Amino acid sequence: MPQGTNKLNHRFKTMILNYPMSHDLFVSLIYLLCGYRVIDIGKTVKKMDEKSPILAGILSLFIPGLGQIYNGQVGKGFLCIVLAVILFILIFLLIGLFLYPIWIILCAYDAYKTAQIINEGDEPPFIPF
Repeated sequence: MPQGTNKLNHRFKTMILNYPMSHDLFVSLIYLLCGYRVIDIGKTVKKMDEKSPILAGILSLFIPGLGQIYNGQVGKGFLCIVLAVILFILIFLLIGLFLYPIWIILCAYDAYKTAQIINEGDEPPFIPF
């Protein structure tokens, strides 16, 4: 593959760059937000780092979506944060009083299960329920 080209492996949802990530930062950010892992092949990356399921769950208990970002699912993490803010605002209408705690628990469970799936070496689905 010539220098400066991208290769996208759809099976593992991994974008492999043949040049430094800073060269094509915008494209890298778009892929990250869509749930792809971006790897610079200038560095030796054999396997994703192991993720702590307990830490991912605890992070999402404090700030829903933070555990997803820790797991490398940036787009899903931002979606969880946005929905948590909306549900928090809805507490004042009493709808969020019931839904906000449920959303926090679902985000924590999702982060926990996703970290387990990553540690098994599989590609986590968008919703692991």
